[in-house]
Amino acid sequence: SRVPAVAGAIDKAKQMVADGKGGEQASFDDVNTGPQGSYTMSLHTTADIYLSFYALDAETGIVANMSALKVPVLYVYSDSDPSQRNAVAAFAKAPPNPLNRQVKVSANHIETVNAGREATLAWIRDASKSP
Repeated sequence: SRVPAVAGAIDKAKQMVADGKGGEQASFDDVNTGPQGSYTMSLHTTADIYLSFYALDAETGIVANMSALKVPVLYVYSDSDPSQRNAVAAFAKAPPNPLNRQVKVSANHIETVNAGREATLAWIRDASKSP
């Protein structure tokens, strides 16, 4: 990660795994985005779980894994969420599917789910009509 707090936590989690302690609970830093901007928070989880989300090779890496998807993609992203600055590039890697949709909403990171609600419901309706 390019974020120093997260990079340090990733190193800590990797060391725990290397020491055979990947299943042990510990505190790890995270950077989140709220109405006032980015802030650091502490997560309490296992090193294995933390790395499954934050490691550079984690399956949660949207840009890296989008091309492997075998299902239609709905990608709702925010115009005010710095964590979504790669949304257009990530969506472009999705395999072609007539049900794929990318929706840009005006919201911050926390509000994106609610702001994308109607678009999500419409997409589900469209997908349920598809053969």
